[in-house]
Amino acid sequence: MATLVFDRSLETPYIGANVVPGHMEACWVYGWDAQRRVGWYEYLAATDDTGTTRRESVYLFLPDGTVLTRRGIGTRSRVGIAAGDLVEMACDEPFARWHTELHGDLDVLPPDAWTSGVTSGTTRVDLDLALTSALTPPWSTEGPDGDPPPAFRYHQLHATAATLRLDGDAQALTGTSFRSHSVRRREVPDFTGHVIGNVRLPSGRAAGVLAYRAADGAVGRSRGFYYDGKALHDAEVQDFTFLTGARRDDRVHLTLGTDVGDVSLTAKTVAGVFTTVVPGERGAAHGGYDRLGVHDDDGRGLLFSFAFAEWELDGERAVGPCERSVALQAVR
Repeated sequence: MATLVFDRSLETPYIGANVVPGHMEACWVYGWDAQRRVGWYEYLAATDDTGTTRRESVYLFLPDGTVLTRRGIGTRSRVGIAAGDLVEMACDEPFARWHTELHGDLDVLPPDAWTSGVTSGTTRVDLDLALTSALTPPWSTEGPDGDPPPAFRYHQLHATAATLRLDGDAQALTGTSFRSHSVRRREVPDFTGHVIGNVRLPSGRAAGVLAYRAADGAVGRSRGFYYDGKALHDAEVQDFTFLTGARRDDRVHLTLGTDVGDVSLTAKTVAGVFTTVVPGERGAAHGGYDRLGVHDDDGRGLLFSFAFAEWELDGERAVGPCERSVALQAVR
């Protein structure tokens, strides 16, 4: 594991003096309450290397299949706090405790509109989320084939407690959140798809993957990890089920090769949302767009699935993130 990931100074979201020219920062929280079957996704990505303006993506997954969403841009970041329009994120203790706040109106995507992406009204959402402790050590996703320092990207799993208010009706949430923090160039030539998945099981074991899809559909540049409850093991991604179409209940498998043996997981997606992205710096001014739903009217498009899956390993089961994408021309 790269020593860079243990530099505590990297944990503070930045603007101004400590930016790395040509490298943009992203902060990300992605978690699930198994009892209430509520999921949350908050993502802030700097639009340039100053860190002052950030794209914001929010998804809140409700038990009946409704998704509450907001995709926008904001300029409220300041020293030590990454912020978009509605979302703020900050580090309380490096590699241990973070917190986020979300306050505002989110668009309502009904369960039967998952392919069209047509929203219906808005609802007020207040989500105060605390990552209360680390459940795994931080894992560097870069490796020998990744972006070299000063770029970094790590993933980590955290115990989470939250208060969610929907139109004033409050409920407490608990669960596990995946968190990522990165500063990197964000250049992936010949991108045809990717996957980010991870899960923490009841025994304390955990596993995760970051992989890119090769042009022929095989696993390209990739890294994985396996946490046995005591030690973190880097892993070779031997196979993975990349996204092949817009299915809500999709079967997934992952095999990791580690120094303590092969680790094989299976999964089925249990909640999610699809978006269609056309390159062009994700902005209409550059000929690109990012739309809710499944749209195949542009040959350059990429289909994204922001989802959760119920993972299984040796009879143990738990729900964790399962984000995937694929170029539309590869969909079957």
